[in-house]
Amino acid sequence: MAAAGRQILFGAYAGERDGRDTESSLYELERLVGRPLGLHRIFRGWSDPSFDTEASRSAQFGRVPLVSWKPITKTGKIPWADIAAGKQDAKIAEVAGFLQMTGTHAIVCFHHEPELATGYGTPAEYAAAYDHWRGQFDRSGVTGVRHAVICSPRAYRDHGAIAAQFWPSAPVDWVGVNAYNWFGCTSGQETAWVPLGNSCRSAATWAAYRELPLVVAEWGSVEDPARPGRKAAWIAQALEWAKMTSVVQAMSYQHSLGSCPWWLDSSDSALAAFRAAVEDPGTN
Repeated sequence: MAAAGRQILFGAYAGERDGRDTESSLYELERLVGRPLGLHRIFRGWSDPSFDTEASRSAQFGRVPLVSWKPITKTGKIPWADIAAGKQDAKIAEVAGFLQMTGTHAIVCFHHEPELATGYGTPAEYAAAYDHWRGQFDRSGVTGVRHAVICSPRAYRDHGAIAAQFWPSAPVDWVGVNAYNWFGCTSGQETAWVPLGNSCRSAATWAAYRELPLVVAEWGSVEDPARPGRKAAWIAQALEWAKMTSVVQAMSYQHSLGSCPWWLDSSDSALAAFRAAVEDPGTN
């Protein structure tokens, strides 16, 4: 059971589909589950408008936006060293200014999964870029914004050996992890059927050690063609793990076609399991 009075902020990212943009896709997912979601995952590049009406509208509808900003433009990648040196301060000021102007309460992430990124710089340069990003936000006086560092599960293994290389000196408000049950759906990934709790255990330990909340910023599973209903059971088991793991404070399912088909409506049973999770007293 979840701790008394604790509710997990529960939501999703909804990918483009059937002519719908991501915002419309989220509305459709909410229609399918029968109620609004509490968390809305949003991805932005450096070229995207800072005045993010999707995030502000989502906040107006009662959701908490979880927004990742990746330093890439239509012409290329922006080195972390340039951000640390203040060469992108105008962009950071735009983002912070918009959030302050609209009063949007949000969780923001500067460049999720930096340990998997190439062509941006070294771990130390990432940490310095985050420190500068966070410092600019703090100096702007924006309130209601919390900052997350989001990594893949392997970054937290071996006592966080990889995460420690990227970890900033500036304050971090949320530890984040992206975890999937790949089940051999793409090359180079796990072929076994892996419960979400197994994938996230090291991240939860890292968060607990730092006395920080954990957001499972992306999670998803494929179906098992040989065992109908297995994905539904995986979703239900994931929620039970989260409710029993006190540091888990937020979860956003990746309802999309990414490297593999993570769609929640891949089967009636999977959608029903997610609907039950949304309706659970332990989620919000």
